[in-house]
Amino acid sequence: MKNKFLKYLLALSLALMLVIGTHSPFVYAQEATESSKTTLKLKERIERIVEEKREQVKGIISNLTSTKQGFVGETLRVTEESITVKTNKATRIIPLDETVTILKKNKEVAVEDIAVENWVVVMGIIEDDAFKPVRILVSEDSLRPRPHAIVLGSINSIEKTLITVTPRSEETLFNALLNSKTIYEDINGEEITRVDIEEETQALIIAYDDKGSKIAKRIRILTVVEEE
Repeated sequence: MKNKFLKYLLALSLALMLVIGTHSPFVYAQEATESSKTTLKLKERIERIVEEKREQVKGIISNLTSTKQGFVGETLRVTEESITVKTNKATRIIPLDETVTILKKNKEVAVEDIAVENWVVVMGIIEDDAFKPVRILVSEDSLRPRPHAIVLGSINSIEKTLITVTPRSEETLFNALLNSKTIYEDINGEEITRVDIEEETQALIIAYDDKGSKIAKRIRILTVVEEE
């Protein structure tokens, strides 16, 4: 009976050793395979993220290295491939392609809508030491700074749309048109209305030239306004 029990224990021990001996390498191999798969997936994910961010990094670097530039001028010549613009400093030829946006009266237009003697605001960047236009704003009106006139004198008359002043420095009357944008101020620079201004009042008038007419931009009286 004792011998049978010993044989039984020996057989059971051998069976356990066989199971452990055959199962453990498989478990280790499976764990190694799973670990390799995880490492491979992590590597592929990192490579994918790097590839996705590469273009963004290129764009950021390009923006840092490119220089924005713009200028104003009058068009002298227009073709499908370019426009010739006269600026204060030089005459420039601006190349055109499908990437350039042209706006006129806040609407996108084609190059055919740019006329000779139109004024343009050209905006772009410097790439490889060359100017690349990005956007062109077109105006039919001149974009030259308007010449201003500053007159100090006595108000002869002031009406709804016209003011007449006798300048201190000369006897010739100075006339300027009034509009909704004309600003009226008292001696302290506080805003008043046109009806607050009386004739024979000393005033400073700042006006600009518009197609041969003087437009009053700002009128400041040099005496105290009496409140009723």
